[in-house]
Amino acid sequence: VKEVLERHVTPARRYCEAAGYCGGVHIAIEKAIPVCGGMAGGSADAAAVLAALDRLIGGVAGETLDAIALSLGADVPFARLGGTALAAGVGERLTPLPALPDCTFLLYAVGEKPSTGALFARLDALADYPHPDAERVAAALRAGDLIAAAQGFGNAFSPLWENAAADNARRVMKDAGALSVSLTGAGPTLFGTFVDEADARRAQATLGSEMAFLCRPTKQSVFVE
Repeated sequence: VKEVLERHVTPARRYCEAAGYCGGVHIAIEKAIPVCGGMAGGSADAAAVLAALDRLIGGVAGETLDAIALSLGADVPFARLGGTALAAGVGERLTPLPALPDCTFLLYAVGEKPSTGALFARLDALADYPHPDAERVAAALRAGDLIAAAQGFGNAFSPLWENAAADNARRVMKDAGALSVSLTGAGPTLFGTFVDEADARRAQATLGSEMAFLCRPTKQSVFVE
């Protein structure tokens, strides 16, 4: 619990220090995705806190805000940017890309996630692992080609999530018409990309609606009301 709270307190503390703000703020986080699902949920939370404070308090230069975001985690700059982007470096060098054509994603977790550091150590120990072609996906996005983009989806961590649950989920999604099935982040969540939402719902019903979630692409990462 302490670790989760610190993730939300630290962005606020660093923003307020940079802004010279000595007052207080009340932050309530309502999670809508599985915790430790490999979907950068914690990074999105941090980005949302920064966006909200920037609207409420202001006074922090963009370069300083970028530095704060990166100091909080490699995925936070992307979560702040929103939309679709090609990431380089540790995730801070971002090239905006056209949005993925409208489709439906089906998300399904296939295990419990150890620490990300432990997963990187296991990845480093592998003799070989897949190297996704990010440029191929970027070219497909620029061409507005959903099928080519989906076929280029890949994840170096995929070999670490080869298990019965993953095999079954991939089969169910493919049988229902998924263009591709890949892994989010370091896992454990698989996502199937569907042209037809009805096909995604059919796979969701087979896998179990309480564990499988539907979502769509969005051009915005953080919403501040």
